[in-house]
Amino acid sequence: MTAIGRVRLLRWHSRCLACSEVGFAVDALLGLDGYLTLRARRMATLVGLQDPFRKGEMLLTELVGWSIDAETLRRCVHTEATRGTRKRAERTALPAEFAAASGDQEMQIDAGKVNTPEGWRDIKLAVFAVRDRGEPSSVRGW
Repeated sequence: MTAIGRVRLLRWHSRCLACSEVGFAVDALLGLDGYLTLRARRMATLVGLQDPFRKGEMLLTELVGWSIDAETLRRCVHTEATRGTRKRAERTALPAEFAAASGDQEMQIDAGKVNTPEGWRDIKLAVFAVRDRGEPSSVRGW
């Protein structure tokens, strides 16, 4: 399944002469890793995070004409969550880069509501940033 829907692929299954690995050599170039392409996995994950999986199944059918069941959608979301957890270790340098960055440190805060099975809940979001100051401006210059 691709981001634009089902695409029928014809490709050669072969063995690599260098490493003896068996598979479809073009899959890595095409971004194929299972049933969904990279972009299709991203779309399915975004839908799965926003709505219950059964609703997500219907939403993808209506929006892009996919025939993907709720269980496949659930597995996709959980697989992407596991990948994100594993990549968390690669992001350990970010706090040091933030502390070493030049400019003014700032924090922006916002809040909203999220509908959960137990009812509406408050969510708070904070973003930390470091940036250089811009040139002064008057109200007229805005």
